[in-house]
Amino acid sequence: MKRSTIVLALTCAASAMLAAVQDSNAQEQDRQAPRALSASSGDETARVPFGPLPVLHPGVAAVIPYQYYKPARRVDFSAQAAGAPVPMSQSGGVQGQTLVPAAKAPFALIEYGPSGNLGNATDRPQVYLTFSQPMVPVARLGAPMDRVAGVSIVPPLRGRWQWISTKSLAFDPDESIAPFVQYTVRTDESLGSLYGDKLKATSFSFYKGTFSMRSVSSRKTQGKSQDLSADELRELIVSFNMAVPAKAVEPALELQGPSGSYRLSASNWDPVAKAATTKETSQVLLQIMDAVPENQQLSLILKA
Repeated sequence: MKRSTIVLALTCAASAMLAAVQDSNAQEQDRQAPRALSASSGDETARVPFGPLPVLHPGVAAVIPYQYYKPARRVDFSAQAAGAPVPMSQSGGVQGQTLVPAAKAPFALIEYGPSGNLGNATDRPQVYLTFSQPMVPVARLGAPMDRVAGVSIVPPLRGRWQWISTKSLAFDPDESIAPFVQYTVRTDESLGSLYGDKLKATSFSFYKGTFSMRSVSSRKTQGKSQDLSADELRELIVSFNMAVPAKAVEPALELQGPSGSYRLSASNWDPVAKAATTKETSQVLLQIMDAVPENQQLSLILKA
């Protein structure tokens, strides 16, 4: 069936002069419009694009030609394949070409995270591992898992594992990670790819924040840390950025002077009661067990 192209003319006659101007503009545009768009015949059917027609301002005359549209010829590969093999020229190859799979990459953990000190990052970071070979079929993507054979986090965290792609595994914790605690993600030799390759054992670690000393002062002088007498130096109050068991941190503390190191004894300190306590606190009372000569510069070191 033959159809004519659509020609749309919008006018608004406000006065005789405006009508004359619009008529002149319309005639000029009609002379300049491509004649191929004025009509069509045969199978060359003009179609109106999807969407609303343009809206023009009042007083404007326009001829809007709709471009000719003809869909590309589609090849029904399914129908062809049912009767005979699809020619290689239609599938992007060359007639007679033999297709072979791409070379297999060596099996390895190529991306992972997080790693190192997370600083001010979220308390529930997503752990991810990406491998060089496909690990699971597409049907297993997105399914939540309590554990994955061959992968572990130490110390353990509550959360869910899931394969987010055939090569990428992710863990979303249900609890916040503890500050100053190092978490280690390990993979072992039991982890294998779909090709049957086994992964060499590997690991990476992350933590949030760094354990550190904030201040040190004499217990007897209530905050004084300079020009201490031998008696004032006998007991020191050390403040940390988190609560710690004093006996656990004692081996990491070292008081050094020009003549060597001095023996220390640590106990937790309650700043409110101003007394030693068995509870974990962020302050530790250090007692120096050796005699310290006067007129010496001492350094308290928190060893790694």
